[in-house]
Amino acid sequence: MTDTKTLSETFNKKHKNVIRKLESLGCSEEFGRLNLKSVEIIEKNAIGGNVRKKHYRMTRDGFSLVVMGFTGKRQ
Repeated sequence: MTDTKTLSETFNKKHKNVIRKLESLGCSEEFGRLNLKSVEIIEKNAIGGNVRKKHYRMTRDGFSLVVMGFTGKRQ
């Protein structure tokens, strides 16, 4: 298992772009249910407050599907 935050850091991509790519994949409902789980993470912002951010946890199959979509320049 991994998550979109780790994936974005590893591949030097903006997290919001990884989320957008994942959500635009158009995979089947069954595949999504088995391999991609939406979670909400609370992170600290620049002034010390809490911000809720959307992340996804994914299996190896989910990870492979998202990573295969990375092409072109780094974002």
